[in-house]
Amino acid sequence: MTRAELCDLVKSIKYKPGFTIKILGEEDAHFCRVYTDRDGPTEPYRIEMKMDVVNAYDQSKTTSILFQQALTADKVKYMTKKEAVSLIHHLIVEMERHEAGEFFLVDGERPFDPHK
Repeated sequence: MTRAELCDLVKSIKYKPGFTIKILGEEDAHFCRVYTDRDGPTEPYRIEMKMDVVNAYDQSKTTSILFQQALTADKVKYMTKKEAVSLIHHLIVEMERHEAGEFFLVDGERPFDPHK
């Protein structure tokens, strides 16, 4: 899969209101270059997902959560569309799992609070 194909795929994905997804590269100011011991500098990408959600700790407020996943150029190069869709779905599920851990209460306590 090329970077252009990955970007086109990402542009086609819809999830729910308040959710955005994009591919970051080195041209993005907050992108960090990734290196591996095996092959020196790589040309990485990051899938960045942002979701605007109700704040679990103060539900009168909203907050934005940001999640990024680094992908090496080699991984993207050999990835099929089905694999890319599966990866992005998995990342969304992980974001939701994080939020569930914040909202899930038992006797006023958060047994799965991801921040503790």
